[in-house]
Amino acid sequence: MRDLDASIIAQSPTRHIYYFSGELITSSFTDNCERKQLSLEHTMWMSTVLTSQCSVYAILVYTGQETRAKLNSKSAPSKFGRFDVALNHTAKFLFLVMVVVTVWLVSVAGWD
Repeated sequence: MRDLDASIIAQSPTRHIYYFSGELITSSFTDNCERKQLSLEHTMWMSTVLTSQCSVYAILVYTGQETRAKLNSKSAPSKFGRFDVALNHTAKFLFLVMVVVTVWLVSVAGWD
C-alpha cells in the first residue's frame, strides 16, 4: 500500500446529499493508469461504524464546513417576539427621557 500512487478527483461540495461523483486514478510502475468511477455507494457518513473483517483503506475528502451534513443544515431562526421589541423600545424611550430630564435639571440649577 505504501507504493500505491493514486489520486481522487471529486466534485466540489454541494448541498445535494444524495448525489456524489468522483474518480479514483491509480497508476503502477508500468505507467498504466486505471480509472474507477466513484458514486454515493463509495461514501460513508460521519459517525458511521464499519464492521468489516478485512482491511479497509479510506480517504477523507471533505471536512469542517464543507461536509454535506453541515452544508445541508440551516441555522435556527431567532425567537425574538413582539413583546421583546416593545420592551426594548420602551427602555430606549425611558433612557432618552432620563437624559433630557438630567440635562434640564442641571441647566436650571446652573452649570457650576
